[in-house]
Amino acid sequence: MCTMSRSYCDFCFSSEDVAWNYPAGSGEQWPNSWRACRTCFLLIELDEPELLVQRAMEHASAPRTMIAASHAVFWKFRNGPARRIA
Repeated sequence: MCTMSRSYCDFCFSSEDVAWNYPAGSGEQWPNSWRACRTCFLLIELDEPELLVQRAMEHASAPRTMIAASHAVFWKFRNGPARRIA
């Protein structure tokens, strides 16, 4: 999840090559866009949610269930293609 000022990937929390923005918000408690690094962008485009969670586990200290739940919000509310931001 992101705001435009964040410079890290909202999926794996890496700061490497964050260059994609996905519209995906419910308009309520979740933000309206999520930033993605190149690797997470590719996993999303390949429709690989489990591999996306596995990648996040490599970079985050959060529990797997928390990461999977956060990603589930993205998949549920994704409402358009990625846009290149950098």
